[in-house]
Amino acid sequence: MGFRELAYFLSVVKEGSILRASEAMYITQPNLSRQMHKLEEEVGHELLIRGTRRITLTRAGEVFKQYAEELLALKECLNEEMKQAFDYQATGKVEGRVLISGEEGGITAVLGDAVREMQEENCDIKYIFTNDNDVNIADKLHKGIVHFGVVSEPFDTSRCESITLFENAQWGLLVKRDSEYAKRGCVTVEDIGDKPLVCPTKSSVPQLMQDWSSKPFEEFNVAATYDSLYSAVTLVDAGIGAAICYENCAKTVCDDAVCFVPFSPGMTTDIKLVWKRFKILPESCQLFLKHLRAKLGIETK
Repeated sequence: MGFRELAYFLSVVKEGSILRASEAMYITQPNLSRQMHKLEEEVGHELLIRGTRRITLTRAGEVFKQYAEELLALKECLNEEMKQAFDYQATGKVEGRVLISGEEGGITAVLGDAVREMQEENCDIKYIFTNDNDVNIADKLHKGIVHFGVVSEPFDTSRCESITLFENAQWGLLVKRDSEYAKRGCVTVEDIGDKPLVCPTKSSVPQLMQDWSSKPFEEFNVAATYDSLYSAVTLVDAGIGAAICYENCAKTVCDDAVCFVPFSPGMTTDIKLVWKRFKILPESCQLFLKHLRAKLGIETK
């Protein structure tokens, strides 16, 4: 199988129809149908359930889809970085993309300023930001799908290089402005009691809350989880519960309806830029990292 067959497969999954996928991929319907049967024969498993109304995936198809997406994403990254390397060697010009995946709300002002300054110096470098949780960011880094991650500690940096973007970000709750939490100005373990909470999907939050409160995380009343701050605001505003987050996140969404209240005693976290150790970064990323280090007063390695 080749990358073309993977793209055909993903198009069929997206469109839910051989006919619509064939039109989208500019291939005849019989040819695409043969390609899908050939692909299933090659992997040795049925991938598609060919229903009368819509094509869906078998369990094997779901697994295959995940790998197909990752392989095509890696191919795109490979093509981009090879072009960057060739162009730089031929002309000395730095261009291309810098792919940054950050925890929701974790993009700091210093990072934003660095990107703006870099764009003023070199508009041929494009910065692509996406949001994800810490587990997926680590996975994307190690698979080479993104160049950098922006994460809050704790985060496993055993296979990463890192620099600190922001120190001692306060953890607390995103709450309604007319709530008892907001009136107190801080939140203690006793204040929370068994009141409902909305918890981020960050994998280390249960341990952080347990360390802060000295009680098992299971004893907290987690009413819902979120992976988007705007989802958190919606849930808080609807009265589902108060949302656990850190202050840098909350600043991006606080308005007349919701506000941030810090924990007492305080619980803080550092926000870091991380990248895969020993990875040969493309010239665009090396230039960006050099600029960011200089901005933060960190000696360039």
